[in-house]
Amino acid sequence: MNKSEIHNQLTSITFNGHNYLSLARAVTIALGGRSKSSHINENEIPLDFKDPKFSDWQASDNLVMSWIFNSMDPQIYEIFAYSETAKALWTSLKEMYGQSENASRVFELQQELSHMEQVTGQPFIDHLGNMKRKWDKLRQYRPSAPTIDIYIQCEEQDRIFLLLASLRPEYEDLRRQILMSTNLPSFASVCATIHREETRRRVMHSNPKSGGESFESFANTMSSTPQNNRSSSSFNYRHGGKT
Repeated sequence: MNKSEIHNQLTSITFNGHNYLSLARAVTIALGGRSKSSHINENEIPLDFKDPKFSDWQASDNLVMSWIFNSMDPQIYEIFAYSETAKALWTSLKEMYGQSENASRVFELQQELSHMEQVTGQPFIDHLGNMKRKWDKLRQYRPSAPTIDIYIQCEEQDRIFLLLASLRPEYEDLRRQILMSTNLPSFASVCATIHREETRRRVMHSNPKSGGESFESFANTMSSTPQNNRSSSSFNYRHGGKT
């Protein structure tokens, strides 16, 4: 191990809990350039602790952890300080920050792109640059679809986004609840949920004294509604060939 590596900064990005994708890309590139990607990619410790080479591997793994720790805000570091390996640390970061807001962020970016306009006096190259930055961010959440199944899932996801975007403002809280679901429900489940909420509102409006269930019980009703078993990681793809 080069002694100068110990004090090198892995990336200029400081992770604050809201820029996981930027951190993940920077760390992946930096570790690849140092031939240490295996420390965050391999599923298990590659050596038995009795192996003579284990100490060297452990020293290298601790170095990778220290690099990642040094890229965190102190408050974030406290959460992960006792991770045993770089792989465990990296997996925990991904589980906590890498997937929880994917659907809502994709929805937000698509809405921003659909409403972008070239303002008066703005050079085309500046307008194009603004759009490209958002396209690049969207690609981070939804890389090219490798299989037809993922392509179909993304197509359904886009139908859900378009449907939610078309709803009246009074459905904003319900829209947020759906987008923040751990696993985005199927299009049919979303339609059923919206229809139930519309019916509930109509009944409540015609009979103000009735108790009725608030849409805030969405999480409970969705848990009893059949959902497709897609993992949240399936959201990390975009349409192949679509713009």
